[in-house]
Amino acid sequence: MNDDQRKFTGIDWLLLCGMVALGASMRMIGDVANLQPIAAIALFAAFYYRSALIASLMVLAVMIPTAWFSGELSMVGIGYPWPIFLLTYASLLIPAAFGRYLLKRPDGTPFRFFGTVVGLSLSNSLLFFAITNFAFWKFQPIGLELYPHSLAGLGQAYIAGLPFLKAPLIADLVFSLFFFSTWYLISIRAAQKSTAKAMLTGDRK
Repeated sequence: MNDDQRKFTGIDWLLLCGMVALGASMRMIGDVANLQPIAAIALFAAFYYRSALIASLMVLAVMIPTAWFSGELSMVGIGYPWPIFLLTYASLLIPAAFGRYLLKRPDGTPFRFFGTVVGLSLSNSLLFFAITNFAFWKFQPIGLELYPHSLAGLGQAYIAGLPFLKAPLIADLVFSLFFFSTWYLISIRAAQKSTAKAMLTGDRK
């Protein structure tokens, strides 16, 4: 695979807008029990467009406008400390780096490729859980000082967050497999058509 940034076509722009619209719409309908495609979008976009920057900008294009419309941004610095906000958003950009890692993997079997996708997807969820719960423990909002600033308090914060881990794990895995499986099937079909056309052209010669 060429590691250079992908040259955009009309389909690429349509896909980009579609993924941003999907992420934004699911954010605006109420976070649907944390079943969000944001990390999966970042992972797939970095791989497909061969650019962590494009993937990161797509995530921000989803998160910032929806945070503004939902009133989340108005709470930052008041009841919602800036460090928690920034670390949460930073953790959503980590999958973009993972998507670039997929590009650097040597070509292998579909089983190995999708095994890597699954592993990176689960890693996204666990890192998001670890970073955001640490941020909440370290920079607890005013009036919500639930955990002491000690190792025991950090452990309590992680234990309290465990019930909220299941939904991101499922969402990251399902959406990542959906994006990559769709891309893979379309790529296989396109390759088959190209091969058939080349064979037909060769026969005519």
